[in-house]
Amino acid sequence: MGEGVPLTSFEISHGTCGACEARLEAGEHLAPEYKAVLRFYRALRDAARTGDVSSCALLVQDGHAAGYGIAEMLVGLLQPALAEMGRFWEFGRVSVADEHRFTAWCERTLALLPHARGPQGPVDLLIFQAPGNRHDLGPRFACEVLRADGVRCEAVLPELPLADMLAEVRKHEPRWVGWSCALPEMVESCRVIASELRAAGFRGGVMVSGQAIRRSPDAWVNGELSFCTTVEGAKTLIRGVSRQGERNPKEAPS
Repeated sequence: MGEGVPLTSFEISHGTCGACEARLEAGEHLAPEYKAVLRFYRALRDAARTGDVSSCALLVQDGHAAGYGIAEMLVGLLQPALAEMGRFWEFGRVSVADEHRFTAWCERTLALLPHARGPQGPVDLLIFQAPGNRHDLGPRFACEVLRADGVRCEAVLPELPLADMLAEVRKHEPRWVGWSCALPEMVESCRVIASELRAAGFRGGVMVSGQAIRRSPDAWVNGELSFCTTVEGAKTLIRGVSRQGERNPKEAPS
């Protein structure tokens, strides 16, 4: 199904499709396959909470055996665990050490997943971190999912100074440049950097995503930047149609 609103909800039942919802409302019991997904997610979430890196290889192996692709693992299973840790941090329920253990667990799990090869030559999307954003798992997840779907994507992390961003843009010749923003105040910084890129000759599209956009998707409207809340939204922009129905800037007639 992909992701659906509200994007801040990661309950496993939130992703139930319309056909299954109707069956559940009619009184049908949960299918064995659904129970298997629930058991797997609970095992993954428990391992993530404790930072048990010894479990990573077995979990990845079990996920592969169950037929979960990289999108299902990253977006459907690891992202909810990441969001849960974020909520725990927000309410003071975890320590800095807990967060470090969780991050190490995510890094290990991500490293064990099958990865699409990085693109050679010009790319469709080049992802940067917004100034001040220290959270790089989200853009890394997005890059992997986009690559698995055939998008030529490169993520250059962590945060870079402007001169280095310009060098990466010249190196990769992207059709789109994107920034991951954790907080709303980071968006203005990206707007300024986008202006600098354009002044330096970049003529591609510019998109912004991340939790700052996902938490308040209706608050962001601006002609200079395109905003996306999901990987599917990014793919729509990259493949040539923006939310306003405009063509990709490089595909527009001169």
